[in-house]
Amino acid sequence: MGGTGTASLTHPTTGYYNPATLAWAEGATFSFAHEEWVSDITSIDSRLVLGKPFDTDSTSSNWRLGGVIGYTAEDWEVEERTVFQPEGTGTILNIRDYYLTSAVAAAWQDGRESLGIGASVKYLDLHNGDASTWLIDFGVVAAMDFAVNESAIRPRLGFSTNNHSSGLDFDQAHYEFDDLMRVGLGVDLATARTVHAGRDVAAVSASVDADYVGRDRLTSYWAFGWELSVLELIQFRAGYQMFEGDYTTTSLGAGLGWEFGRWMLRADYAHQEVPTPSFFDEDLDRDVFGGSVGREF
Repeated sequence: MGGTGTASLTHPTTGYYNPATLAWAEGATFSFAHEEWVSDITSIDSRLVLGKPFDTDSTSSNWRLGGVIGYTAEDWEVEERTVFQPEGTGTILNIRDYYLTSAVAAAWQDGRESLGIGASVKYLDLHNGDASTWLIDFGVVAAMDFAVNESAIRPRLGFSTNNHSSGLDFDQAHYEFDDLMRVGLGVDLATARTVHAGRDVAAVSASVDADYVGRDRLTSYWAFGWELSVLELIQFRAGYQMFEGDYTTTSLGAGLGWEFGRWMLRADYAHQEVPTPSFFDEDLDRDVFGGSVGREF
């Protein structure tokens, strides 16, 4: 969906964009994604998301807790080069960068209105342990739920600030991280619910999202995403990113999933079209495959 997760409450992995959205997770969900990218770069992302709503003494109020533990790694191969052999020595270096992340979020719901806050801490390790640092994210999200003729409408608004860190020391140099400021809004729509194959599902539901991502060092951009779901079984997705300076990317994806009692299984795929700079001889298009398994408790 073009990376529009700042205000999304429908997918637990959106805690990557805004830790506050984790408060809307339910049960336990494990997800894994794999990507083959340019120059023999392979990345994986795995995370366990836990969430649970709690009732209060009030019939109209309740609160929710959610959290995540995640591991993300990027492996790449590069040929060793020296001053005397700039064309390469023939020795291939296998390099791994990874980060561990943990986050917690809480949300309070009073009638139609919900408000959530969250924070995450990440430990980043680069170049096979040659450099490491800590990063912190903060986020908030608000939503309202409406019912119109048995259909559901939920507008959403989110804000997060990411990558707070003292920087990174590597190879006798100091590097600062690109601080991110994300503002997102969106709306979820769902038709009246119906029973299909023993499940109470919305016949058709949709989400529309828009994010603005402000970056200190790199180019800021707008992102727009759309998702259409049929019987909560299959989803079709599209995304569009518009970077300042007329640089754009587009993405298309689909997901398939179903709940079996308290268990949930799903698979997802996304393809992103990225324009290749004239000076770069690699294809920058991206293909990501992911799978999730979850259990409600």
